Amino acid sequence: MITLGEYMSFIYGEMTRARQQADATSIEIAKTYAKDELLRHFSVPRFRIPEMELTIPVLVADANYANEYAFTTTPEEFAAQFRSDLVRAFASVYQDREIKVDEKARRGLEKLFSDIKDMTKRQSQTSYDTLKKEISAQVAQALPEIISAVLSASQKLDEYLRKFPAREHYGATTKAFGSFVTFQVKVAKSTLTGLLINPETAAVREGSNASSLFQIKAKIMEEGIFVNSVKGPDGRETFTVDFE
Repeated sequence: MITLGEYMSFIYGEMTRARQQADATSIEIAKTYAKDELLRHFSVPRFRIPEMELTIPVLVADANYANEYAFTTTPEEFAAQFRSDLVRAFASVYQDREIKVDEKARRGLEKLFSDIKDMTKRQSQTSYDTLKKEISAQVAQALPEIISAVLSASQKLDEYLRKFPAREHYGATTKAFGSFVTFQVKVAKSTLTGLLINPETAAVREGSNASSLFQIKAKIMEEGIFVNSVKGPDGRETFTVDFE
């Protein structure tokens, strides 16, 4: 796939090269005319296209864009949701006993919140789904240590590990809290940076529909330039460009 800009630049370049080749041919013809007694009295043929209109069908294949993301919850809501999901996941184990979120666990939550906030700011080239997966992975990596800190502060960790060595309730907390976190990641702004197209004629004919195919109508006006060389008093050569 190529970008729309690359495709159109190539077409315009081809038009310019065609004019270049036509002018080079006219020069060769002019040399022949100059040598002939009769032809030297005729004007030298020169092919020009003062104006050209092109209609180019283009099949849209994909688009490049940059997103600005926002993490829409607050640190207080973040911590409150974690505690709620934690209590819910461990309700069957510690239904009548309080679970305390101590200073170590709070620092862990604050760091996790800060890391997620930073990820949403710096991942402008990452797709929305990819960013959410990366944030889910960050939550899954950080949460076990935070949960262990909570259980340890509540004098429940050793007891819990004896009963549940596989830490089944950690997964339930991580899943519930991870869903909350990814839901708070929003696309604040999306900017199109490039349109990818498929220029193959067969693909345009066979793979297009009303939403993927559009027509580029380009009007090209021929314009010539003259590059002039000028020598200054100091002998230095400079160049100027004049337009027809």
